[in-house]
Amino acid sequence: MPPIFALLQRHGDLPDAEMFRVYNMSVGFCVVVDPMDAARVEQIAAQLGKAAAVVDYAVDDAQRRVWIPPRGLVDKDDTFIASRDKVPSPPGRGTG
Repeated sequence: MPPIFALLQRHGDLPDAEMFRVYNMSVGFCVVVDPMDAARVEQIAAQLGKAAAVVDYAVDDAQRRVWIPPRGLVDKDDTFIASRDKVPSPPGRGTG
């Protein structure tokens, strides 16, 4: 997370949920690929002069939620809310 976001949050007295809803916290464009292909995607991006990084994992979720475990947030109807629900585990790693 770039330092500007901490500055905005502190001076605007904004909660985490609002920061992630409004600013997306610097995640601009995502490509969802099989974990086995992640290194290749990073390599292609680098060849094109773009930065790329693995940010997390996707799971099959009928509710199409986005989880931010370090902040205790989950997306619900395009709004992040505090949640104590169990975060789904990455595929192939059991329950989480």
